[in-house]
Amino acid sequence: MLLPVVPTVYPTGKDADSRSNAARRYKEVAVADADTALMEPDAASTDEAVAADTIPTQLVVSYWLAEAARSRLGASKTLEVVDDVDRLAQAALVVVSTRIPAGSSPAFVTELRQQVSCPIVAIVHPGGEELAVELLSAGASSIVAEGNEEAVEALLGGQSDETRLLENYELSLDRQANGRRSVGDRDLVTGLRGPADLAARLAGGTGAPMPRLAFVRVIGLDDAMRRMSVDARDLLRRRLSLQIDEMCRSRHADVFSTGAAEFAVVTEALTLHEFESLGTELIEVTAGFSPDRSSLLALAIGHAGPEATSYVETLRELALRGMELAAENPEQGVIGAERLALTLAASTELDSTMRAIAIVEARDAYPPSHGERVAQHAVAIAEAIGISERDLTKVRLAARLHDVGKVGLSEEAAGATADKVSAELKEEYSSHAARGFDMLRAPAGEEVASSVRSHHEHWDGSGFPDGLAADAIPMAARIIAVADALDRWSVNGSAPDRPTPEALQKVNDGSETLFDPAVVEACNDVFET
Repeated sequence: MLLPVVPTVYPTGKDADSRSNAARRYKEVAVADADTALMEPDAASTDEAVAADTIPTQLVVSYWLAEAARSRLGASKTLEVVDDVDRLAQAALVVVSTRIPAGSSPAFVTELRQQVSCPIVAIVHPGGEELAVELLSAGASSIVAEGNEEAVEALLGGQSDETRLLENYELSLDRQANGRRSVGDRDLVTGLRGPADLAARLAGGTGAPMPRLAFVRVIGLDDAMRRMSVDARDLLRRRLSLQIDEMCRSRHADVFSTGAAEFAVVTEALTLHEFESLGTELIEVTAGFSPDRSSLLALAIGHAGPEATSYVETLRELALRGMELAAENPEQGVIGAERLALTLAASTELDSTMRAIAIVEARDAYPPSHGERVAQHAVAIAEAIGISERDLTKVRLAARLHDVGKVGLSEEAAGATADKVSAELKEEYSSHAARGFDMLRAPAGEEVASSVRSHHEHWDGSGFPDGLAADAIPMAARIIAVADALDRWSVNGSAPDRPTPEALQKVNDGSETLFDPAVVEACNDVFET
């Protein structure tokens, strides 16, 4: 039995383009005609309204979308939002949010997949990445983050120019993981309770209301304290902490010290808007504690509450993400879960996709980190060919995610290899390339997704899924095909960083049949000793 529905609708990009072109030609003719130019003032808008009335809509059935996400999804005049499960047969797309009610199973997507042939898209809110992977495994075809609903149109025939996931991946390559410094149960300088008491406060008890949690970082405090004596540093921290604590306690909010320049605030009393008002006041007051004009202090505040999640760990994750984002963009001020969904759409999509590839690699026939090794080989070959800058990152991302379409396949098919797949499993196994394209097209863009789709195509046209040959195969896919083969033929139970001579020989044997001879030549330049 399917769960209740909250649906929606879209048009194809091609139809949208033809309609806009027709409307533009109509307007040009009207302006050129002297008689038409004398029409009443609102004639042009009337023409546009008539043109809009002729635009066919497409139905998108949606489950559990947050109100803001529903508004964004239904903003286009080309979409119809419905709540009638009986119209599933007419749906062009089904959307399932990771804001699935507690106790509901994502396995309902499996049943839904049996009833519809259209794409099923998982709309992921920050903190819902793990559930998004479960939805993919159950039969969803793609991931789109909350705040990026316009990318759904690409799945209905439009071309995707989406690059945010790629940009976020570029940042992740350069970003080093920063450990959080812990302190004792009570900060000796400020007198505030520490992380252990924060954990106990958040644990609450059975039936306790979900609190609002905020993480607060003082920007500029570390720089200021480096130029101060120990006593002056302690005095500044103590006075600032006391001010923050007093302002929060007056609003029935508790403050905890989580680091030399960081705090946590917990309250059940404040609504989202009331807390953001408090946050704005805290930011203004903190600026007044700046020691001098060269050491200006500011606050980065991220918060989440019961309107965003019913799980404490997700609450922590959302608040921390909000604080980190506010620290990178001080002009953002106070960032709550709703704004987080808009600003972290690409991060949400990347996190979800990386979780999916981790599940794939855990069941893979190859040793761990197959995708990472393929990405390293692909980048080295691409550099030798002369690919650089942004295109190089696209190659790296496509190579890293080339097997993501295996998520949701049976255990046997997901663990098979292109070299050793049984006749019974061949069709299911071969579907992973096209599935990967569907998953990545909206968040990563057409170019990255097409490279994933075509990484099993052969130079002589004997590959899958489309039987492309020679230059019809995207260059990145040709590179990934060689890099993938190098790793598959090198591992043999180990995980060498460098391809084996035997693997290199097999790649050369496949030149002009399996592989682009120019890519094989570049591979030899990189790896032959």
